[in-house]
Amino acid sequence: AIATSFGLHFVILYVPFFAGLFGVAPISFDEWTAVIAFSFPIIIIDEILKFVSRNSRKAPAAVARAKKQR
Repeated sequence: AIATSFGLHFVILYVPFFAGLFGVAPISFDEWTAVIAFSFPIIIIDEILKFVSRNSRKAPAAVARAKKQR
């Protein structure tokens, strides 16, 4: 399904008839660079938040287990 989706997107972007029909155009290398530059910090922040969230949930469980073992 993912490969089909990618394939259809490429057809719509790069086949002139479909690009005109949908009113789209492929973006340039400079535009891709801007997209990556703006997206990368967001991805890093999201990964840090996931890391903190996963590790903060483990601490209360560990404390509860330690109390049960006493």
